[in-house]
Parts: sequence; C-alpha cells; structure tokens
Amino acid sequence: MTEKRPIATIADVARLAGVSTATVSRTLRRPSLVSGPTRARVLSAADALSYSLTKSASSLASGRTEHIALLNGGSLNQWFTSEIINGAYTVIHEHHLDLTVYRARDTSERREFFETLPARRNADAMLVTSFNLSPDEFAILQRLGMPIVLLNMLTPGHTNVSIDDAAAGRDVARLLLELGHDTLAYVGPEPGHRGLSWSSDARWTGFHDEIRTRAPFASVSMVRLPAPLVTDAAQHAVSELLARRPRPKAIFVQLDELAIPIMFRLRQRGIRIPEDISVIGFDDHPLAKDLGLTTVRQPVGDIGARGADLAIRLIADDAGTRHEVLVPTTIIERSTTAGPAR
Repeated sequence: MTEKRPIATIADVARLAGVSTATVSRTLRRPSLVSGPTRARVLSAADALSYSLTKSASSLASGRTEHIALLNGGSLNQWFTSEIINGAYTVIHEHHLDLTVYRARDTSERREFFETLPARRNADAMLVTSFNLSPDEFAILQRLGMPIVLLNMLTPGHTNVSIDDAAAGRDVARLLLELGHDTLAYVGPEPGHRGLSWSSDARWTGFHDEIRTRAPFASVSMVRLPAPLVTDAAQHAVSELLARRPRPKAIFVQLDELAIPIMFRLRQRGIRIPEDISVIGFDDHPLAKDLGLTTVRQPVGDIGARGADLAIRLIADDAGTRHEVLVPTTIIERSTTAGPAR
C-alpha cells in the first residue's frame, strides 16, 4: 500500500527554498516583484512539494484578508447599486480578490453596522457608496486602519471617486431656463429624509440655487417624497404636480427609475410630454434611451471600477495614486424636453 504523502505548507516551501514565507507568497501571487534567481528557487521548491498557494495561506503570509468590503447606503436591487457593484466586482475579480457587500438602507441598519463593524478584520479596504458619512461615522471607519474610498460622495479631503451632483443640478437648471421655462419643479426626497443624507440631495440644491441666481422671477418648487422609490411614489408625485397652481411646465426628477413611471402616470392623465410638461431625469438608465428620456448621464459602472482600482492601489501603498477623482456628467437631450407650448 502506498503511503499517503502529507500536504505541503507554505512553511515547507520556504524552508526548502531558503526564503521567508512572505517571499513564497509574493512569488506565487506577484512574481514580477521577485528577482529571477529567487523566483526560480521558490517555484522549484513548490513544484517538488506539489504546493499551490491558497487564499488562506496567502492571507496568513501577507497579513491580508484578500477581501474588499462595500458598504451601500440603500437597497441592493436598484439599478444604480447593481452597476456600482458590477463595476467594482470586475476589477476586484481581475486581481483575484473577493468582494463582501454590507447594506445600511435605513437608520437601524446603519446604526447596527457602525456599532458591530462586521468588516473589522474581514477586509483590507472599504468602498462606501450612496450616502454621506457623519464625522463620527467616518472617524469610526478610519480607526479600522484600512483604506476607505467613497463612491459618488464628493467629500473634499477624503479619498473619493465622485460626480458633482450640485454642478449637475445647475446644468439642468440652465438647460430648462434656456428652453424658456419659468415654472419648474424638482421631484425627489427632501434633503435629510429619514434622518439620512445622500450625495444626490445636492442635485436639488444646485438646481434651486441656479434658478434663483439666473431667473429670480421664475417659480421653482420641490415635490417632496418620503423616499425616491417607495410604493406609489410616481402616483403621489403626479397628483402633487397636477394640483399645483401654477402648474409646473418642466420637472427635474432625481433619478430615471422615478422619472420613467412619472412619465407613464402623466400620460395616463392625458398630459403630453413635452408639449404640456418637460421631463428630465438623472443617471441615463438603460431604458432612458428607448423611452426618449432626457437625462443626466453618469458612468455608474466606471465609478465602481475606478473606486475598486483605487482601493487596491491604496492597499499596495501606491504613492502615485490620485486620492480624489471627479467623474464628469453629461446631459443627454432626447424627446422629453422642449420649450413651453404657446
């Protein structure tokens, strides 16, 4: 009967090659960082012992978990969130790392996360997306001792990959004013709804301030929603819009996933778009093009990918990494916006 050969460990390879376990790990994970002769000795020893590096062995040797965490401040089934996760996952997977997702969609989940810190010792870096951290929350994350990369949360002085939501709101205001509209409305949650703050709240601020600056005579108001995608949000928004006097002739909706059902409800009520009311959304959702929705395009998947790449570079302590990346947005004009009817 043949005696079963014991499974070799990374320490066995290091001993046979005459190097440290860290050098073995580096050789098998990033061979370009190891000199030719040393790499040859390690590979020869690994081959002789039939050894292959596992993630757990790599973690023990390097002190890393090989995981990147993502903390999301909203529902995980929204298009925006899935695009962020897909973009981040693609880059993380290419580097043979794993992605762990945490959700904090309301104050209860948010409090639980920061009280228990499930990512402690379970990640080498963290991506945070879709809401603004309070100073105390950010201080808690910094004490974890890992790189923190904010996604779509424009926060000067902190590492982030973001769009400028306020600037995008100003761009929308300028477009609608240039088309000749002077009775406008913004549809979305009031800033600070449910006790939380999101970067998208700045869209209303930019939109409102630009109108007040450029056209102080114009009427601008907000149709307040408890949250952007709650049940019957579109029905509530349309009822509010049609009841207002004067009735808004142009609306800026916080996101396409809300603008699209609003358009459907308006047409159900016999309202023509854009003859009776112009509609502009935000995101450039895949359905926006097919439905002719004018919208603000932001490269959501690219934000996730660039954030993940930045996190990986920070883990490696890449001194040349840019710590603040501003991603441009673009207004895509389609058929749902036009000048007011005579």
